[in-house]
Amino acid sequence: MSLTDKNQKCAVCSAYLFEEDDIVYCPICGAPHHRECYNSIGKCGFEEFHGTDKQYSRETIEETAETSEPKAPVAENTKCFRCGAELEKGARYCNNCGAPAGMNPAPINFSPFAQNEMIKEDTPIAEGVTAKEAVKVVRSNAFRYIPKFLKLHSQNKSSWNWAAFLLPYGWFAYRKMYKESIITCILSIASVIMNIPLNLAVAQLPVADQSIQNSIELAEYYSQFIGDIGFLPLLLAFIGLTLGLAIRVVCGMYGDYIYKVRVVQSVGLIKEAEDTEAAEEKYSGVSFIGFFIAVLAVEFIPTLISVFLL
Repeated sequence: MSLTDKNQKCAVCSAYLFEEDDIVYCPICGAPHHRECYNSIGKCGFEEFHGTDKQYSRETIEETAETSEPKAPVAENTKCFRCGAELEKGARYCNNCGAPAGMNPAPINFSPFAQNEMIKEDTPIAEGVTAKEAVKVVRSNAFRYIPKFLKLHSQNKSSWNWAAFLLPYGWFAYRKMYKESIITCILSIASVIMNIPLNLAVAQLPVADQSIQNSIELAEYYSQFIGDIGFLPLLLAFIGLTLGLAIRVVCGMYGDYIYKVRVVQSVGLIKEAEDTEAAEEKYSGVSFIGFFIAVLAVEFIPTLISVFLL
């Protein structure tokens, strides 16, 4: 589509549409949009007129274009609001992108609530804490967590978080929940250490014959040495395996709720702080350094202990 194609405009920002633009059309009325404009509001710019006599019609637009020249205010701005190009004095349209020079469209909403009409900036997610305040703390991936927070409360604390399930200690540290990260680090390290006696006992057994070709035959081979391994190493390994799995399941189910509590507390601490910018930097966002430290601790501390024991 181009400027010569009956003066078609984006239904959201009102800028003329060019052939090279990424254009999408409303499936109901056919109104054209820039793809980014359509995605920003998540619906047709003329949705309120669907089913009425004011519904968008390309035929009507084309008839109007044939009988009248499009009018636009003379430029008062020095730069185009859409592409940033310099505007000529007295220009009605931007020579670069065709956007109206003297008018600004409704601001495009890039907030995490753009796709969810049920969530507004002032929607409370907890007592005294709005969604907008929570977003400032969450920052990364807020579009996932804010709707989750609205569903979680004292009677409904469970959801599911794959990141918290797979790497609970790393996820807690990444989300700046350092106390929870330390606790899960200690428990995870303990669960791994409980496997060390079994590993040491197995290391002292005769090496399997090279004729063994699969894991089933290998398991049958080592099963004959269970008596030599002893009850305690097997018991500790079972406890360690159960503990490691329990940590992940609990964090996967309740991680989002724990994070919501932490976000609510952080909003309160930021409000009470004398230096709000420093407080936001401390309590908001994520920590890549914390994530790597937690993961390295759980991965290497049990290995170092094994080396010393060997």
